[in-house]
Amino acid sequence: MTWPKEQRKVIYEQRNRLMEVDDISETIETAQNEVVNEVIDIHVPPQSLEEQWDIKGLESDLQTKFGLTMPVSEWLEKDSDLHEESLRRQIDDEVRTAYSRKGQSVGEPVIRHLEKAVMLRVLDEQWKEHLAQMDHLRQGFGLRGYAQKNPKQEYKREAFEMFTDVLNGVRHETISILSKVQIQAEAEVEQLDVQRRRRNINHANTCTRMRRRKDHRQK
Repeated sequence: MTWPKEQRKVIYEQRNRLMEVDDISETIETAQNEVVNEVIDIHVPPQSLEEQWDIKGLESDLQTKFGLTMPVSEWLEKDSDLHEESLRRQIDDEVRTAYSRKGQSVGEPVIRHLEKAVMLRVLDEQWKEHLAQMDHLRQGFGLRGYAQKNPKQEYKREAFEMFTDVLNGVRHETISILSKVQIQAEAEVEQLDVQRRRRNINHANTCTRMRRRKDHRQK
């Protein structure tokens, strides 16, 4: 199996798993924890000294990513015993609590429905964008110089890094949308479901066209 097919297989398997279940709350919870820690890592490197922390940058990113205003600098001023691990726990608790409140306000069926619809939409969008970027990479492949490096290996390396960015992007974008979305009515979730069903039809049609092209080439 070539690496483009491997990438497609990973995405389709992930998509199929999402389609097969109604409750992806465990997936969301795991992704949320990972995203929180990755955001913190940027500004509070693991096992670093407090003097090395970028607290303003952390507060800004928490607002951007989760839509939450967290006075981290005030926490540190008020609690001299607040170290890296306890700070991580406090931030994680704030994110989880805010999301839990949102779920309680709209009801579990609605939030479960929303989680699935959003993650499927993000997965489809990220994958389509990746395919466009891969086309661009292939088109420019012959125009680039790689010095002493093996061009084919460099191409595969860049493609792998781009695909890794897709998987990370799905997690980050899904969690960010779910954290910041304001649900006014159940009708909004139903609209997302309509969009999801349309994407499923388009996805199925695309797969059918690809199979027909493959069958035609083999004849």
